[in-house]
Amino acid sequence: LPWNEVPREQKIGLEPGRSVLVMVFQDSSGRIAASARLDDFLAREAEGFNEGDKVSLLIGDRTDLGVRAVVNNRYWGLVHNNELFGNARKGERRDGWVKTLRSDLRLNIALTPPGPDKIDSAAQGILDKLIRNDGFMAVTDKSPPEAIYKLFGVSKKVFKQAIGSLYKNRLITIEDAGLRIIPQK
Repeated sequence: LPWNEVPREQKIGLEPGRSVLVMVFQDSSGRIAASARLDDFLAREAEGFNEGDKVSLLIGDRTDLGVRAVVNNRYWGLVHNNELFGNARKGERRDGWVKTLRSDLRLNIALTPPGPDKIDSAAQGILDKLIRNDGFMAVTDKSPPEAIYKLFGVSKKVFKQAIGSLYKNRLITIEDAGLRIIPQK
């Protein structure tokens, strides 16, 4: 950008080593330019989405409600704090799912697939980890949520549903000390 346009396109001061999200575009004279004013380039209202649709996310700024994310390179979406497990770093690309399309046509986003897919996926992940750990892991439904997320990448609620499914299908036993695979005949 020409030097006189730089302050206008910045939301915050730039410093060496700091990461900033920008939109890269071609300016009126045909030069490649960048702007940190993403609101000027992203649509405020998202149309054509259904609940459960898989979307591409670029994690943006943190707010009081959660984390703003650029959805499919075109719209703003919000990942609420109760959907955030672990770190969501600014600039990180992730898959997400449309949780709700609000009446004001804004998107609420989840970082895990909706419905039974989430539980089936978590159950398979738990089973795979148990197999890699000789059929036993010292984690139960009483373990802290942070430990469960660190081990399996899911919330405690999803973990409990997944081990319940594995237990019901007689694939694991739930012991005081942890989870154990039932040997299959």
